[in-house]
Amino acid sequence: MGTFFSCGYDQQYARDFENNVIQLKVIRYITYNLDDTKWQESISHQVQEEDKYHRSFFFVVRLYRKDRIEQYNYKSNARFTKADQRLGMDVMLDLDKYLDLPEDAIRQMMCDDIFTYVEAMLIKYQKRLHNLDIEAFMPLFQQRILDIKNAVFEDNFYETSLYQRMLLADQLSKEGASDTELLNQLKANHIVENGSLPAGNKN
Repeated sequence: MGTFFSCGYDQQYARDFENNVIQLKVIRYITYNLDDTKWQESISHQVQEEDKYHRSFFFVVRLYRKDRIEQYNYKSNARFTKADQRLGMDVMLDLDKYLDLPEDAIRQMMCDDIFTYVEAMLIKYQKRLHNLDIEAFMPLFQQRILDIKNAVFEDNFYETSLYQRMLLADQLSKEGASDTELLNQLKANHIVENGSLPAGNKN
């Protein structure tokens, strides 16, 4: 048995540096702990119908501003691909809803919003997900969400190179640095990845 689903996130800049950091920290914490290989492997024998590697579903949490959601008419959606026997979901969240809230409140609200949609879609498509026992999985999934809401797992976000890049990018942006100057400074400090600006940079 092995991992049987995956998840990730796509975050738009959240108005200002402080809000952006907190929202990125939270959504990263949630998705990383749901996508955890050790946890999934530890429960896979309880929820997978066959002893084989297969990702039955995946979802991407898209944290966008309300004006962008309305402009492009974005909505949460789910699609089952018969050829892959896999359910894919986009979970659309309005980041304006979480602005200026304490980190604990944001984490708990996001967990509830994600769980509500994913649970509904898994139940809706459960007859097509032949390799996944939804009834066995949902209590385990719900408990994992509860643990995340309660911040049971370690969070080292402020020690990551991602956060260091965000700090430096914000400082240089306030000083009026161009994108080229920003990238050069990030490279000089060995905290740039793939030759690109830090995730969530507003420029």
